[in-house]
Amino acid sequence: MGVSDGMAISMRIGAGDVDSKTPTAESPAQIAGAESALASPTPLEESLLIERARTDRRAFAPLYLAHYGPILAHIFRRIGDPHASQDIAAETFIRAMNSIATYRDQGLSFRHWLLRIATNETNRSLERDRRRRHRERSVALNKSPASEQANQETAEDIGLALKSLSVEHQTVLALHYFEGLDVEQIARVLGTKQGTVKSRMSRARAAMARMLNSGTQETEGAR
Repeated sequence: MGVSDGMAISMRIGAGDVDSKTPTAESPAQIAGAESALASPTPLEESLLIERARTDRRAFAPLYLAHYGPILAHIFRRIGDPHASQDIAAETFIRAMNSIATYRDQGLSFRHWLLRIATNETNRSLERDRRRRHRERSVALNKSPASEQANQETAEDIGLALKSLSVEHQTVLALHYFEGLDVEQIARVLGTKQGTVKSRMSRARAAMARMLNSGTQETEGAR
């Protein structure tokens, strides 16, 4: 997809609406397949599009189309819900378009910059969901007999254990195991030190091991 092709795509993302070429996915399989569904601009084309998008929103359309699939898939791997993932992806790209003037390629690729925004949006969503689940669980435990409480406190699978981690620990595990980023790349995406990433990674793995070994769904506190 070249620059001239991309510029022809009409886009109204600020209003939450794009034309029929907008990538969509209604199921986990479709989301997974969306990662490589669209051709990406060449590095030169992408650089030109980024510069034009700073002053012309229409130039953001091919950037959106090229990166939407991988960003949506990353969010889905953390969230596990197709519709919630699409909502977060939409918010990610709206924020990216509105703040693209701040992007500078200083060791952080455009894709990784989008991952940073997606990570922040996902973390906010997960934190809201964590608080909601904590309230619901507290109400349920207060109403349930002791035997039922014991069953509710048993972890069902690795996914539940992962979601029980703090968002900081979920983030480093997702970027490392889902996206294949190394410590240095994760540090760039998160805008933090490599030592901090290593520490969070170590604590996250230890917390996961404790949860899986003890069979608990208790929510880990932030580290």
